[in-house]
Amino acid sequence: MKRSVFLIVVAAAALLPLEGRAWDYRLISNTHFSGRVLPGSSGPTSHLPFAEFIRLRAGDLGVEGLTVQASVWGQVELMDTINDRVTGDVTALSLEYRAPFESRLSGLHVRLGRQFVSAGPAAMEQLDGAMVSYTLPMGLQIAAFGGAPTGIRFVNQPWIVGTHEDRYGENWVVGGRLGYRLGDMLGVGASYRHKRYRGLIAHHEIGWDLTAAPLPWLEVICDGAVELTVERLKQLRAAVLLHPTRSIDLEAGYRFVSPDLYVPRSSIFAVFSDDVHQRAYIAGHWSRWRWLEVSLEAGLRIYDETCSDAAGKTTCDEAAFAPSGALRAVLRLGPDGMHRVVAEAERVGTPDGGFTRLRVGSRMPIIGRLSVAADIDAYLLDDAHGEDTGTEHGHTNWSFSGSGFLTYALPYNLVVMAGGGAMVTPIFSNAASFLVRLTWTQDGPAVASKVAVQRSVATSGGAM
Repeated sequence: MKRSVFLIVVAAAALLPLEGRAWDYRLISNTHFSGRVLPGSSGPTSHLPFAEFIRLRAGDLGVEGLTVQASVWGQVELMDTINDRVTGDVTALSLEYRAPFESRLSGLHVRLGRQFVSAGPAAMEQLDGAMVSYTLPMGLQIAAFGGAPTGIRFVNQPWIVGTHEDRYGENWVVGGRLGYRLGDMLGVGASYRHKRYRGLIAHHEIGWDLTAAPLPWLEVICDGAVELTVERLKQLRAAVLLHPTRSIDLEAGYRFVSPDLYVPRSSIFAVFSDDVHQRAYIAGHWSRWRWLEVSLEAGLRIYDETCSDAAGKTTCDEAAFAPSGALRAVLRLGPDGMHRVVAEAERVGTPDGGFTRLRVGSRMPIIGRLSVAADIDAYLLDDAHGEDTGTEHGHTNWSFSGSGFLTYALPYNLVVMAGGGAMVTPIFSNAASFLVRLTWTQDGPAVASKVAVQRSVATSGGAM
């Protein structure tokens, strides 16, 4: 109830200045009707959800620099009788103010309502609350946020509206960042986040970020975070970037991630694993004009020694190194470069094996307003997993997926797209889907208000 009142107040505050004004806005409405079949313990289950997604961003609300943003969705399940049939949520509903550059408050940024916030390398938060940041002319940056976390419902999930517990007094998060920026040459900052769930500490961390460009062709990046509750490194990224020519970029770096520290410390899942991911790499990017791009990466994945206890006996796996690499090429065609062909190859190694991935995709015109898009993706696993999964394929160790769509631009700003795809994996014996989508875009007169309305109606289905 408290959350509903809070969001209603934000919406009312946003609408107060609108009386008698022609205001600028962009409204996007997407309607999806889809179908899919998923495996279950008692056999395949069918799903037929009907969903509506609406996004709005409006400006010119009577005060220069004042805007409102809203994003909501709702879903009705037409076929599944086990899970909740009706669900939905307010993803964002906020009133935002950015002080004009020429005003006395230049550098001030304030946002109130349901929003996404992030300070430094800390994880992004969705909360009901406020965010304030201010950048001084000398380059000093100050930011702070606080409120009640709303969970991780960034997209539609099978939870009915209103079942999540609000608990404003026990669920809260605060954080901020103090930084300094000197043009494009230097940026440095320190960040902090403290989050509680039902009164227990979920996250308590500090972070840092550094970017430096002492020379036009040299850039250094380093950022990371430490979880204070367990005094462990959560993430670290360090990289050196070179720009020897306008068409060549080179990079060498190292990344460290502790996946379990992204799980709230108040969750029982936080104690299941303390494995870390480490990777050292070198990469290069070459572009010729704007029509051809080639990217290459090679590196080592570093696996620390791990130990486990079973039946009173401790067994350990030694530290290991596994090579990895990727190659990607993009060819752009047409006078505007909007049509393209993409080819990718990737190799990921593990101490026990790894996998190889190949992908080819294309988007090309056929005739007139008709164009085609196709994508083929294949994975080859080093070890067969058929016996573990119990699939009818036995020792199948490859996965294949492909899709194709036709797009046609109709009069009156209408675009229709139709197509489908198929997939075969060690888990899914076979799967297929189709999709039909109609998109309408309308722009209003620029002299009164610029209006962009986009409506997308999609129909898709699947079978396994």
